[in-house]
Amino acid sequence: MIVAHHFDFFAINGEILILNKNRFESILSYRQAHIEGFEELLAEPEFAAVFGDVAPLSAHVGANKIRLRRMGAVRTKAHYKDADFMTRLRQDHAAYGLVLNFDVNGKIVATEETSSSIITALLDHRLGSGFSHLVYDVPSASPVNV
Repeated sequence: MIVAHHFDFFAINGEILILNKNRFESILSYRQAHIEGFEELLAEPEFAAVFGDVAPLSAHVGANKIRLRRMGAVRTKAHYKDADFMTRLRQDHAAYGLVLNFDVNGKIVATEETSSSIITALLDHRLGSGFSHLVYDVPSASPVNV
């Protein structure tokens, strides 16, 4: 009989306690699910329509598990489907410290250098304070130099 001295996760009463996130995700093939979800997002007509070319963004995301998860959140939030959101993004991105480029038709021009800003923008992860006039990253609430 083989007894493991280390556990990656426990399942108790329908709850899962994950001790080793990387091994747990590997066991459940989470990365492959995120890859497939990203491929589905790239194939969505509404998503593809906001870009001149999604290839640079796709190359930036690649198989990176954090970027793949973030793109899953982009798909869930679906701000790219909101015409008003996209209009405000075109108008106000620089004020929020986002490096974005748009073509003459208003489509996002993705590059390796702008891909992080594109993801941040589509996640709606920038906040501006009306009091201090500082801009913050949502996850960390860290000030952003703009």
